Amino acid sequence: MFSILLGSAAHSASISYSCNLEIERLIRGCSIVLSGPIEKGDASRFKDVLKRPLPEGWSYNDLILDSMGGEVDEAIAIAKMVKEAVLKTTTIDARWKLKEIKPTTRLFFPCVSACFLVWVAGAERFSYQTVEKGEKVGLGLHRPFFSSSTYRDSPSVVADKQARLMLEVRSYLKGEQIPDSLIDKMMHRSSKEIYWLDENVDGDLSGIAPWFEELLISRCDYDPAYRREQESAIVRRFNDKSARPASEEKFIKWMQAVNYCKYEIIRSAQSALRN
Repeated sequence: MFSILLGSAAHSASISYSCNLEIERLIRGCSIVLSGPIEKGDASRFKDVLKRPLPEGWSYNDLILDSMGGEVDEAIAIAKMVKEAVLKTTTIDARWKLKEIKPTTRLFFPCVSACFLVWVAGAERFSYQTVEKGEKVGLGLHRPFFSSSTYRDSPSVVADKQARLMLEVRSYLKGEQIPDSLIDKMMHRSSKEIYWLDENVDGDLSGIAPWFEELLISRCDYDPAYRREQESAIVRRFNDKSARPASEEKFIKWMQAVNYCKYEIIRSAQSALRN
């Protein structure tokens, strides 16, 4: 028996959910929060949360991640459910705007190593690279490793196991369209080091996942080029303080229709998981 790790693990993750905050009522969506090391049994507990009955017409909208890593296999099992539930993954607690969140509550979290395997599975992915309360937060990477007992095997056996493990994680990340250059940086960082992404790299990974963007284009009349064009125009008009033209009203109605379609997809996917 051995464990496959990405990051240190001392206690299993805390998995909780919230449906009663003002920002969540607006979109009829709940937040799941996963914090702490990812260990054996966490995927089963995550599945139990997804199967919980929610208020009529509600669904889980996002998964807030706060973890320094843990079990690779468990993280990938959670990631599979994240994709099935069409969850947004984020290291930002958007609930900070509300009075229910105390000023001392952390706003940004670290998502390191095995946690990154979960983050990349999000239908929409968001993070923020910064330093909060003297600690780095955002996305961090290092190579996967085994529990110490595995390294008592002969050097040739260790070499073979380590190579296969790194190949497994590399293959998974390539399947999520993570660039080879970033995977290389991950594999070249020992289990005692962390490669923290910078804002430019994080920006390239954040946003709508390619598979989900194509799904929205097909089912919801989504047009990413039109969205970028109109959002840029809105920023320019805001700075100029000019009047809102009819084209902006049309864009807002279009985005509302796209979002309604998106949330219907999410609700349908999660309903299927609960049945």
